[in-house]
Amino acid sequence: MENDNQAQQDGTYIVVVNYEEIYNILPPSIIAAHGIPPGWREAGFSGSLDACKEYIQEIWTNQRPKSLRDAMKRMVGEQEDSSS
Repeated sequence: MENDNQAQQDGTYIVVVNYEEIYNILPPSIIAAHGIPPGWREAGFSGSLDACKEYIQEIWTNQRPKSLRDAMKRMVGEQEDSSS
């Protein structure tokens, strides 16, 4: 709890992304105590909580998981192939 309070005081958070291209924000105290959770990696941005939220809002324009987006693309491709 004390580490979380420190992260909030200094305002430094880290943006992480997983294999499904879903974004999240972690305080550095969590990463220092536990490391980045399996399946997640740093997205290359850190800053205040508000700055991290703005960054995610700018880059994460399609919030569907990557596997769903890929499946939808395949379905569209199959439909286009069958209509030819």
